[in-house]
Amino acid sequence: MVNVIVAFPRPEVGKNIKHILVQSGYHVTHVLTSGAQVLSAAKELSFGIAIVPYRFKDMPCQELAQNLPPGFLLLAVTTKAEWPDGGIPRTAALFQPVRVRELLSAVEELSLRSTRLQKQIRRRPKERSEEERRLITQAKEILMEKHHMSEPQAHRYLQKLSMDHSAGLVETARDICNGTS
Repeated sequence: MVNVIVAFPRPEVGKNIKHILVQSGYHVTHVLTSGAQVLSAAKELSFGIAIVPYRFKDMPCQELAQNLPPGFLLLAVTTKAEWPDGGIPRTAALFQPVRVRELLSAVEELSLRSTRLQKQIRRRPKERSEEERRLITQAKEILMEKHHMSEPQAHRYLQKLSMDHSAGLVETARDICNGTS
C-alpha cells in the first residue's frame, strides 16, 4: 500500500482530499500545511506520494520535488498557466478545477509508478562503506593466497560461503580476515 501525504495551506482542503482518498481505499498518513512538513514526513516514510499545491508560503513545488527522498512522487494541484512547459521531475500536475474522478485517476497512476519506483530502489545494490570494501578486498586476498584462486574465483567463493552460512558478505569477509572461517 502506497503512503499518501496531503498538504495544503488551508487545512480544510487537505482534510477534504484525505476524506475522498480514504473512502477510495488509499492510506493517507499525514495531512499537513507546509512544504517543510512534507519534507519531514516524507523522510520518515521514504516512499509514497505527496499531493500538494503548486506553491506553499515556505517553498515552491520545484524546491519540494528536488528535496524529497528518491522514493517520493508529487501530485501538484495547479493551474495550466502556473505549470512550467517542461514540467517538474517526479511530479504530475492536476489542473484546477479538480474533479474527484481526475484526482483518483491521478493518484492511482502515481501509486503504480511509486510501487515500481520502490521496487527499483530496493533492487539497487547497497552502497558499501570504505571499511566494508577494504574488508572484502582483504578477505579475497587471503583466499587468493591460501587457495591459489583468481580474484573472480575468490569473490565467488566468498559469496558462496556467505550464502552457505546465511551471513552477509561483509560478515563473512570479517570472519575470514579474523581467521574464524
